[in-house]
Amino acid sequence: MQLHHDSHIEREKINIEEKARLLSAIIAPVLAQNSLPTLLSEVDLLKQTYNLSYLSIIDRHKNKLVNNDFPSVKNIGSTLGMSEVIQVIESNGIKIGELKVGFPIKDVVYTLNSREKTMLALAVTGSIFSLIMMMLYILTRSKQLKNLASGVVALEQGDNKSKIDFRGRNEIANIARAFNQLMARLKNTKDALSKERKTSLRDAEHRKTMLDHIDAVIIESDSKMERFSFVNGEAENLLGFNLRKWKHKNFWREQLHPLDKQRVIEKVEEHGKIVSSYNIEYRLIHQSGGIVWVKSINRNDFNENGDLVCQGLLLNISEQKNIEEQLVYLADHDALTGLYNRRRFQEELKHHMVLAENFQHEGALIFIDLDQFKFVNDTFGHPVGDKYLKNVTNCLCRIIRPEDTLGRLGGDEFGIILPQTSRIQVAEITNNILNELLGLNISKEGKTASITASIGVVMFSGQTDGSGDIMAKADAAMYSAKNSGHNNLHFYADNDEELIAMRAKIHWEDRISHCLKENKFELHFQPIFNLINKEILYYEVLLRMIADDGGLIFPGSFLAIAEKYGMIKNIDKWVIEKSIRTQGESIKNGTPVSLAINLSGRVLGKSEIIRLIEKSIEKYDADPTKLIFEVTETAAIENVNRAQEFVDSLHALGCQFALDDFGVGHSSLHYLKKLHVDILKIDGSFIRNVDKDKFDRIFVKAIHDMAQGLKIKTVAEFVESEAIRKDLQALKIDSGQGYYLGMPQKDIF
Repeated sequence: MQLHHDSHIEREKINIEEKARLLSAIIAPVLAQNSLPTLLSEVDLLKQTYNLSYLSIIDRHKNKLVNNDFPSVKNIGSTLGMSEVIQVIESNGIKIGELKVGFPIKDVVYTLNSREKTMLALAVTGSIFSLIMMMLYILTRSKQLKNLASGVVALEQGDNKSKIDFRGRNEIANIARAFNQLMARLKNTKDALSKERKTSLRDAEHRKTMLDHIDAVIIESDSKMERFSFVNGEAENLLGFNLRKWKHKNFWREQLHPLDKQRVIEKVEEHGKIVSSYNIEYRLIHQSGGIVWVKSINRNDFNENGDLVCQGLLLNISEQKNIEEQLVYLADHDALTGLYNRRRFQEELKHHMVLAENFQHEGALIFIDLDQFKFVNDTFGHPVGDKYLKNVTNCLCRIIRPEDTLGRLGGDEFGIILPQTSRIQVAEITNNILNELLGLNISKEGKTASITASIGVVMFSGQTDGSGDIMAKADAAMYSAKNSGHNNLHFYADNDEELIAMRAKIHWEDRISHCLKENKFELHFQPIFNLINKEILYYEVLLRMIADDGGLIFPGSFLAIAEKYGMIKNIDKWVIEKSIRTQGESIKNGTPVSLAINLSGRVLGKSEIIRLIEKSIEKYDADPTKLIFEVTETAAIENVNRAQEFVDSLHALGCQFALDDFGVGHSSLHYLKKLHVDILKIDGSFIRNVDKDKFDRIFVKAIHDMAQGLKIKTVAEFVESEAIRKDLQALKIDSGQGYYLGMPQKDIF
């Protein structure tokens, strides 16, 4: 009997030890989370589920995390009715703590006593039956314990999806139920943490991508910008240095341009003491040694640690600064030759006239016109013509003195101011000019030509004439030289001014009157194309004079004279009526077209011209919305108020207004907002080399961007090649015209 008693006790000890190992496996993942509240909650659940008398947990550092203060009982026969087991707690094979647990043994003792009485009563047959029942009990419990053990192994391997299959409501089933609940909670916690981690990583990557691709450098530094704590990826593109270099102390200060350094640092340190916002523009030195203009937009404020920090943006404004500098330059200079333009040249003339009067010395104004220069453009092309003008510029620069002033006054006109000179010196210089220009031959594809010049000279000293009068006299002297034959020089004299004026006036007045009377003018039409789909948008009306031999005389040969001597108004009227009649006929023919009609500056402010347009529209049943009237930029800005009234009158009729040759007179940028312009025609001097000249591209883009902001359409003149067309298309220019796109033609129906 004692032997059977000891055997039962031994089996119960094994059962208790199995339970202790199971409890250790359940507690291990909770203990690994280092969350004491979670651990305490889990211990309470286990004590209730397993009916424990005692439980103590010690971590790897010997700290008691859970302790129920009961005395230890080392054997199952203790009077305290409890058996204690010490079990190591492991996670992934590593000891992370120790478990002490006490199990009540009163049920075991009671069972053993009952069995002894039964054995004594039943004797041999009872013992056999008891043995069979015991074997069934052990087999059932062994299977349940194996299920528990497999669940523990799965948990140790990180599989928190497995569940233990259990039946009944015994103690092992309760353990299995608690184990499954724990596994479910662990799975939910793990899934939630995984989802949160993925979301955080995705958000962080998204923020980094946005910061690195924004077209600005985002900075954070101390309030005095001595060391950057953060810069985004764009910083490498701005100056060429890697991000690690940017975070070196005083890096930013070392890259400041010497001319800006003191000014910028003083402003930064001034704001670096207080909470403030400020902007500043300055230059930085690129890694390659180049200059980068930036605009710094900064905000100084306290961070979460109470430190005053600077957060801001560095914007690259180099292109904007270059455009500003070029616009300032072009206000005074000719884009092709780099010489003073007409406006600046006339200012220089005023200055020298004052000096001549104050110091009683004599000066001279030389007016040079290249004879038949149009022949060069028509025969050899505009690129060859531009090259020739540059050669002329170089030639004149070699001849004149250092103190002289050279300017380009028009397409083929140059002016020279000679201070403190004499008639003899002027004659010597002008003769050298005539001889040198005569030797500048032009050749292309076997064709050769030489260009002569006509020169007019006016001497000035203490006279009361203004600079405009002096320019007009030099112009008259030049025409006198031209009328005397090419390659001539003529000094202006007061007594021949009237003769020259009358000669020119009578000659052209008779000829123009004859052409108007005999219908010796005709209209040609050049298409303006959409540069993207090459659709014809409208036609520009071009005037031609029919010569006695049947050839065509282009307007450049007679319009300037007609305008100068007051004959342009009749030409304008003829062009207006004929053009509107053509537009009306196109409607009747079922092929309505839009026409752009060029007008001289003299029509601005003339109510009779508006009345003529209105009557012609009614007379010929024309569509006013398909009529565009063009005036040159120079003419429009000479009297902005009159131009504004004229434009408003056109709009009242339903017509549109275009500003022609835009970009030549840069003062118009100031007045453009006053004119309700529908279309800007960019001057051809900026278009011819737009595919080769970086400045031309920048300038054309600047004009287009400005026009687009004002909702004004842009037209590029002189589109002479496919390369130019593609570049203009890339710049998003609306439309264009030129011989490459379409030649002028007499008949458009």
